[in-house]
Formats: sequence, C-alpha cells, structure tokens
Amino acid sequence: MLDILHGYLSTDPAFSDGTLLDEWVSEVVETGDHGFENGLLGLGWLICYLLQKNYIQGDVDEILTDVDDTIYKLAIKEVLESEYHVNTLLYFVTYYQQRLQYRTKTHFYRSFTHFECLKLLLEKLNLFMLREPLKDNEIIGQKIDVILKYTFLLKAHIDEKLVEEALYTTIEELNLFFGHTTPTLDQITKFHLAILQYKNPHWEKKTKALLDSIKAPGPNPSPWVSLIDNDIWKQEHFIRSAQMDVTNKIFLFLALTNVITES
Repeated sequence: MLDILHGYLSTDPAFSDGTLLDEWVSEVVETGDHGFENGLLGLGWLICYLLQKNYIQGDVDEILTDVDDTIYKLAIKEVLESEYHVNTLLYFVTYYQQRLQYRTKTHFYRSFTHFECLKLLLEKLNLFMLREPLKDNEIIGQKIDVILKYTFLLKAHIDEKLVEEALYTTIEELNLFFGHTTPTLDQITKFHLAILQYKNPHWEKKTKALLDSIKAPGPNPSPWVSLIDNDIWKQEHFIRSAQMDVTNKIFLFLALTNVITES
C-alpha cells in the first residue's frame, strides 16, 4: 500500500494508467490478507483516498460496497477483543475517518454505519488511554499516537465529547510524566505536534519547552522534527517533500492521516 500511495503522490508515470493498482487489488483478493499495509483494510483506505484526491475516478460507494461490509465485521471483532491492539484500532479509525471525510451522495444508512463503527473504535481506544499505565516506551508511544489521531479527528469531523475525557486526562498524565522522565525526540515531537493541532496555549508552552530541551541544534534526521521546523504541513510543501523522499513512506502515510494540512 505504501509503495502505491507514494507512486501516486510522486506522480510516477508508471501509475498513471492504474495497472499497478489493479495488480495489487488482484493480489489482495488472492491472498485474503485483511491487514493494512498489504491487505484489504489498506486497500480500502487507499482507494477512498485516491478517489477523494482525483488520482482515480469512480463512485466510491459502488467500488467499496463489499469492502465496507467486510471491514465492518473485522472492526467489530477487533472492538470485542479483550486486549488492546492499538495500532490495529488506529488503522480501522483511519479507514473510517477517510470514508466519512469523503462526502458522497450515499444513503443515510451507510454513512450512519461508518460513524457508529468509528464511535465504537474510539470507545475502545478511550479505555486503553484511561486504564493502561505509562509502564514502558511502547505504551507511551501508543498513547501519543492516539492523541495525535484524536487532535486530527477533532479538526476534521468528530464531536469532542467522544474523546475529551481520555484526551485531557492523558495529555495531563504525559506532561506530568515527562516532568521527571525524558521522552525520546520522536515522542515529544509528535506530542508537541498534536498539541499544536489542538491549539491549547498552556499545553503548547509545556511541550515546546520539552522539545527545545532535548532537540540538538542544526539539521535533524527525524522527519517529525522536520515537519515542525520546516512548516511542511502546508499542503504544497508537504506534497513536494513526499515527492522527493522515497525512504520515509510510512512517515508520509502517518502524516497524511494524522496532520491537518493547509491549502
């Protein structure tokens, strides 16, 4: 999925006739993979994204009818799991945020189903945020990823009431935690970026001070630091960066689906 996405964004002529996308669709169908990077979930998101951005043409609801039905069943199964598979939950959220972001003439039932499924996924993530202690870097990173996703969704289309308790509690928890434990550079950069999206001056001051305290002067290899330093969340800068960079395809996807770009 990441190779196909990068190919379209970089206007690679090899992708212009849709042959490579069609071949990948056939491969996903044959393998029965339901995952995000190489399977049905990522395929559904990618098709919706490419249609929305006019890289390909078609009726998104007709194309994704069967995909929607399968992903709905998979999402409900994930919600009912006893454990928190945070990355998987975020992939499902990303699929539904794209389906809801792309305004179509679809009938009410389909859009209602997308939104209700998104709410269930957010409820599961809220439980993770409120119940899981900050016991290791994996949990810290996952909570920051969820905060970045939540601040994106709040600027896009969801009611703050759906996530506010988990969002506020976890931001305060992390600020307190980082008061006596130094975060990694990527952790604090993504955390600061999320706060910038949310536009809370009090929190911005805290996260900016933390970032400045550990960021070395001069060029930095972290793409997340570059995103803040170079202001590339502006749409034209972001796409230009994506066209030039073939090494950070996962960053490209994560930034596209978690950072509000400006036109």
